[in-house]
Amino acid sequence: MKFKEAYFEYKSKAKNSWKITSSALFVRLDAFSERCQDLMQMTQTIMQFNKLEKIEVGNTKGAAMTNAVKQIFEEF
Repeated sequence: MKFKEAYFEYKSKAKNSWKITSSALFVRLDAFSERCQDLMQMTQTIMQFNKLEKIEVGNTKGAAMTNAVKQIFEEF
């Protein structure tokens, strides 16, 4: 994040006169960022599972495999 990068840049320039602790300052921002990452991963997973609806497997065991994939999709 650019905001945190700027913070640490100016903190290093200020050296000992900087009395704010980083952990206290960024707790809520870091928690929000983690929640956003979790939502992105969940959305990507949903998109991958939605692709199962259209899968058709060929060969001698294709029908059984296609049915298994459809069952996974329906359970999802």
